[in-house]
Amino acid sequence: QTSWHTGHLHDWNECQREHSDGLDSCCMAIVSRDFEVPLHICATMRAPGDVVQQVLLSAPKAAMVPDRCSLTPICWTWIRHVIEENDKNSFNAEHPGSQYREVPAKASKRRIIPYRYSEFNGIYTEELAKMVKSFFGDEGSTSVRSSLTPGERCEWQKFSVLLPAAAKSIAVAYPEDVPVSSIEFVESWSPLHSACILDCPRGVVLLAVLALPWSARHQDSLGNLPLHYAASRCSYKKAIPLGATSIPRLVCDICPVMDVFVAYPGATKVMNVYGQLPLHIAIDAEKRSCLQRDNAILSRIHQATNMDTVKEPSTTLSLSRADPESLECLDGISGLYPFAQAASGDNFSLDTIYMLLRECPSLI
Repeated sequence: QTSWHTGHLHDWNECQREHSDGLDSCCMAIVSRDFEVPLHICATMRAPGDVVQQVLLSAPKAAMVPDRCSLTPICWTWIRHVIEENDKNSFNAEHPGSQYREVPAKASKRRIIPYRYSEFNGIYTEELAKMVKSFFGDEGSTSVRSSLTPGERCEWQKFSVLLPAAAKSIAVAYPEDVPVSSIEFVESWSPLHSACILDCPRGVVLLAVLALPWSARHQDSLGNLPLHYAASRCSYKKAIPLGATSIPRLVCDICPVMDVFVAYPGATKVMNVYGQLPLHIAIDAEKRSCLQRDNAILSRIHQATNMDTVKEPSTTLSLSRADPESLECLDGISGLYPFAQAASGDNFSLDTIYMLLRECPSLI
């Protein structure tokens, strides 16, 4: 192992020396016993944004590499940020009027996540969600603040380079895993488009919306808005090792599609170059998730394990209710109305078909 994997890079000038010595090319191919690449070390040790960017330039694909816990550097950057925000809030509550000072991460504890992390993540994510609604004029939402803190802007500097690198790598390497046509031909990825397509925490998407609010109206080279990509996502679920014993606990976030919708409600009426609305993409994504869920159930039955029967909020239902007129628009690829599109093929859901027909019975 090189010093990249020791976790002792408090003096980040050391990484500068390794970079100048030409160690990056071999170092990026090495993984630790936790299946980490150096970018994981940067994330868990809360390296500055310029260091993250330098490592990323040496190996852009590292942004999408999962460790042994299936956590990417993006996931770890968010986890450490949530922990730091909770520590800061706790300090401010106990010591009002005092200035909080960030404590450098210890190499021995850089992968330890508090047992109550799921609670911390939920509270902080909801705070960001309220900020998004308040920023875009939701009169029913009240937020305690209206702008990002210096700490959040510092973290955004990291996400702004990590997200496009990961999205580009995923689009080129695994285009078949995303129910959006020809994503491998997207010319450039904005951070918000990237956050919407990646399997990352909801809070990362909210942070992207707040940092780049007008990106929600930007179409990429295929005519896709961030909402098109958000519609292709399911909820975020990770079995994260929590506490000193590192017992895996399921941490979940809902799909951020409605958070992106708030930033630009008119996106539901925008078609991409293939004639698809976000609703059409959501239907394809839901059919694919049904297949994956059925395969998972069959696998668990075969292994005689417990099955998770928790139902996720329907992205299709949310989008159809946000823009009922989209239910009468033909899908540009299949040439079918949304309810018929949902019924085509083998991986259909009777619940989805019924729901779409109930929302627009005039199509029968």
